Amino acid sequence: MKKYLLLNNSIRFVALLLIVFSFGHCKKDDTTAVITVVDAVTGVPIVGANVTLFVDGDDNSGFFLCDYGYVKEQVFTTNSSGVIKQCFKLPALISVVAIYSDDNANYTGEGKLNLMEHETTSITIKMN
Repeated sequence: MKKYLLLNNSIRFVALLLIVFSFGHCKKDDTTAVITVVDAVTGVPIVGANVTLFVDGDDNSGFFLCDYGYVKEQVFTTNSSGVIKQCFKLPALISVVAIYSDDNANYTGEGKLNLMEHETTSITIKMN
């Protein structure tokens, strides 16, 4: 009977450890920005637009990107869907300026990205 109780208690202990460790290793969602750049008139995605991210303020202001660390300004190019997806390490208020040039004209657009920790924030920049 003692062996049965010892075995039963051991099983309970192992089960409790598994539960504690499984909750302790939960990964929180990244702080992610999804920026879509479109033509203001047609709504068509703009492929190859240069999108600059920066913080308004003094020259010492910056932000943390998962892949780049601390930066004061970072330029990305939109993909084939007119989108940039970027991971940030901390919440931040980021200014966004998009520029695109073709043979006919120059297009610009701007916006603000208010990043909340562990959430995905999406904005659409309309260029004209």
